[in-house]
Amino acid sequence: MLARIKLPHLIFLAVILLFNAYLRLWGITHLFYWLNDYDEGAYALGGKLISQGFLPYKDFVLVHPPLYDMLLAGIFKVFGYNFFYGRYFSVALSFACIILVYLVVRKINNPTAGLIAALLFTIFPGFDLLWYRVVQEPLGIFLVLLALFFAAGYIKSREHMNHLLFSGLCLGLAVATKYTFIPAVLGFAVGIWVISTDWNWRNFRSNFNGLIKRDIWLLIAGIMAGFLLVTGFLLLNSLRLSFLKQYPAKQVIESEIPRVISLTS
Repeated sequence: MLARIKLPHLIFLAVILLFNAYLRLWGITHLFYWLNDYDEGAYALGGKLISQGFLPYKDFVLVHPPLYDMLLAGIFKVFGYNFFYGRYFSVALSFACIILVYLVVRKINNPTAGLIAALLFTIFPGFDLLWYRVVQEPLGIFLVLLALFFAAGYIKSREHMNHLLFSGLCLGLAVATKYTFIPAVLGFAVGIWVISTDWNWRNFRSNFNGLIKRDIWLLIAGIMAGFLLVTGFLLLNSLRLSFLKQYPAKQVIESEIPRVISLTS
């Protein structure tokens, strides 16, 4: 995709990325805001504990879905623990999001509109406290934009319907990052439903026939798969633990099994 960008547009996009680097990396090692930066420490610690083999929700408290902490754990496992690696991860996601914004708007509209959208995304004031902090929002925004990237062909001309499965997968992963992305996922699904039905205001009831179309169910299947891909094991493990708590006799039996085996072997 990037290889087909004309040279002037590529230069302008590179300038936007360099400007983003200045905005996000300036002071990254000493910018702290005491009212809300305790979140960063909690998430970085969650990633560190997972990298050491501890399970969230079982061995330590985690108030959000686990995907972000699991990715942090992977980074800490490879490079060793360093709080600022989490911040650099958010900065890397900001670069990826700018490129995705450009590609999506370029696909739906035109390259010039894509560059304007990328610039506006870079300077949007609401992102000022997100793109250098160890928080879930950069990852969630990246996944929603990736879902848009996969669905861009369908949104523009109803092409590549099967890509909605990958789009849904990204949305499910966004929900597995933080539950506050559920409204974005619902809005995305409603938008795909409206597109798939060629919305008819005069015959409003006919629009609900789109609920049985393959388009929307591909998206829903992807969303469920993406969410369960991350949380499935943890959900099963929590159900197992609640079952053992409800039936302590079973727990006693399970704890005695190793001793019985050692006596009979």
